[in-house]
Amino acid sequence: MASNRLRSCPPLKSAAAPIGLMLAAILVGGPTSMVAAQTETSQTQITESQTPQTSQSLITRSLVRPKSNKSVPANSDPLQTPNTGKTPSVPKPKPPSKPKSKSKSGSVTVKVQRNGKTFFGKPLITDGKELMVVRWDGRLTRFPVGDKETKLSLYKNYFKPYSTAELKSRLQKHFGNRYQISITDNFVVIHPNNGGDGKKYWAMPFQQYYIRLRNYFTAHGFRTTDPEFPLIAIVLRSRSEFDRRLAAETDFSPSIVGFYSRKTNRITTYDPTKASLKVQRENPKHNWLYSSQTIIHEIAHQVAFNCGVHNRFSSVPKWTSEGLAMLCETRGIYDYKKSPNLESRIHRFRLKSFRKLYDAGKTKGTLLKLLQNDRLFDTDPALAYAVSWAISFYLNENRQRDYLSYLKRDANRNSFRTHNRIDRVGFFLDHFGKDIDALENRMNLFISSLK
Repeated sequence: MASNRLRSCPPLKSAAAPIGLMLAAILVGGPTSMVAAQTETSQTQITESQTPQTSQSLITRSLVRPKSNKSVPANSDPLQTPNTGKTPSVPKPKPPSKPKSKSKSGSVTVKVQRNGKTFFGKPLITDGKELMVVRWDGRLTRFPVGDKETKLSLYKNYFKPYSTAELKSRLQKHFGNRYQISITDNFVVIHPNNGGDGKKYWAMPFQQYYIRLRNYFTAHGFRTTDPEFPLIAIVLRSRSEFDRRLAAETDFSPSIVGFYSRKTNRITTYDPTKASLKVQRENPKHNWLYSSQTIIHEIAHQVAFNCGVHNRFSSVPKWTSEGLAMLCETRGIYDYKKSPNLESRIHRFRLKSFRKLYDAGKTKGTLLKLLQNDRLFDTDPALAYAVSWAISFYLNENRQRDYLSYLKRDANRNSFRTHNRIDRVGFFLDHFGKDIDALENRMNLFISSLK
């Protein structure tokens, strides 16, 4: 399950000088671009071909703003000490090592000083009142910039995220000795410090699923990209610690056992086995991380949103992201070389759930509802997940070329734009035809034929 909600903000208004002009210069190359952006009068004037920088009148809010009425300071850290809920002191952020080569054009680091604290990050978008940045560890943070309390300056003419080693050092100080940090080529995994080979038992499952999923996409014609940031996974010691973390997340059901957050770019779960050193030594082949569909599901989200399958900064339809993650839970996807048959790609739980709902007459017309918006995931999640899996499985098995083309084009859609129901439905019809009812009927026949 991944947080997946985006909203738009009002058109860009005149920003307070000089901070507004400085923001414009950083984001789009000069003050004149700010003037041009102010001529935008409505969201509908923004086209698919525009870049994120020119769509300044749009800013994502739900990814960085809690839904509760309690005010949250801009410097609030989504990581809290698991056993106490208090945020320990963390050393001031040190800049990552200077890159050996120059960064891509437009990638700079800004310095934000507010309320006696200093933050660094790559600016993504602004509406003149707020600035969203992605920080060195991959977290998204929103700052108010139109007041006297905020000082904003250009820090470096490049942006370089923390390395896995740098993140390990910082996270170890944050979590303390009750937790151990193990790293792989792509992952930084925070896990219980219960002895044993932490990298082998806790970190390698994440790395191996990452490699397998990327290999699957590559083998089927989808060219993925390397993640910009090290991927972080947090395995907490107990359900109670997980519940305290979950309480701060407003987009998830309290019954879940793990989640990937697009705001923090991190997976969070907990150890249901309370694996001891003895368990690790005696049962290395029975590691629960290798058999947990939740872990595979959340890694699928993290891979998709960091390797170019989905756009982390775009309003990806939830049926798309959840449907793909459910496909990846099956051995026929994450271990496709050893399990190439159709049987291994069928998600038995989802198939049973869909058939029960179909026999009760509840699935008719659901596909169109999912295409229009994500509301069904709130009002009837069982139905939403069942049909999302069914349509994703049908398309991947019967129209894989069109399905991958849809994913590729969706990943390239304009960042920080909220797509209305006309956009969403039209985008789907462009790839799969104009008759949604006929497509739904073919999906039902195919799912019914599965053994």
